[in-house]
Amino acid sequence: MKVFMIFKKSKKLLLIFLILFISVFGVLNYQNQILRLVYHNKIWVHRVNELEKYSKARNFFEGVELDVVYDVKSKMFDVRHPPAPSISLNLWNYFKSEKIDDNFGFWLDFKNLDSTNFKQSSNLLDSITKTLNIKSGNIIVESVKPEYLYVFSEKGFQTSYYLPSKLSELDNNNLTEQILIIKNKIMLNKTDYISANAKDFKVMKLNFKDCKILVWNIINDPPKINSLYRLKIAIVKLYNKMKILGDENVKVVLVDL
Repeated sequence: MKVFMIFKKSKKLLLIFLILFISVFGVLNYQNQILRLVYHNKIWVHRVNELEKYSKARNFFEGVELDVVYDVKSKMFDVRHPPAPSISLNLWNYFKSEKIDDNFGFWLDFKNLDSTNFKQSSNLLDSITKTLNIKSGNIIVESVKPEYLYVFSEKGFQTSYYLPSKLSELDNNNLTEQILIIKNKIMLNKTDYISANAKDFKVMKLNFKDCKILVWNIINDPPKINSLYRLKIAIVKLYNKMKILGDENVKVVLVDL
């Protein structure tokens, strides 16, 4: 009788273990899909510079990031990521291609904002959004030059300071120097957010604790789990993604479509 009870108990424990193992394995293998469901309000699509991609993104996500270049001659925003050539898609036609949704967000990575175009470009964006009835508060204007973003803030747009890249790869002396420069720019030029690659998230959290954050390049293909080493990598990746997505100061995380 005792042997039978022990055997029965062992079978139950084995079944529980198998269920837990399958559950963990499933979560790790489908972590991206699960994260998109749990944090759907924070996850937008990265580099949506074509209308077909924009149309697809509208069906599954809360917002998109696109790259724009202000063209002085045509006085329009050209949707493209330099050095890629123009595909003759301007921001007006981009916005008009889909029905306006009051809850949909746009993150504009302004590639050539400078002293020669900041007033003209802000007036143009203001005119486009008002004509098409797009809420200015649904648009984030991002630039590596925060000193020219104030004109967009005055018109009701959200703004973000695009931080220098690869901060996490700098040595201590160079990083300290860069942090001081960035802090000075943040102090002199108020923006709603700071933005950077997710690889620099730790640097951002450690040095700019009061800033709200935008990041990209977080959700990619999880490693195939065919060894204990890859299992460890998958667990670490999931933990890091959840740490970023779960952070209350993180507003938007960009992913590839």
